[in-house]
Amino acid sequence: MTRRTIPSTDKVLKALGLPELPRALVVTEVRRELELVRRSLSGEPAGRSQAGGEVDPDPDFDAVVARVRSRLENLCRSRLQPVINATGVIIHTNLGRAPLGPAVAAALDAVAQQYSNLEFDLN
Repeated sequence: MTRRTIPSTDKVLKALGLPELPRALVVTEVRRELELVRRSLSGEPAGRSQAGGEVDPDPDFDAVVARVRSRLENLCRSRLQPVINATGVIIHTNLGRAPLGPAVAAALDAVAQQYSNLEFDLN
């Protein structure tokens, strides 16, 4: 790829086709990737892509799209995951709160799927 053949932001956006994500977020990540490509072509150290690996010094269009897609998937992935409390503290506040029983989780799920009176006393 040469500086002349670096794809436009719009072309990469169309190839990604991610209408469910905020446009501003997608545009920012596309521009970030294209800047990394420009740096690598000009001989500057491009550094690492946020997807993890080194930036390819001669990427093709599909590689650019794939790296942006990977970075966006990484950003959107939930960071919360189940853990085992082996600290010896019964309710460790850095591990969330006490686990909820199945009945409570089901009731919470039913209320959380719509508007609720969480901050209003309706009585």
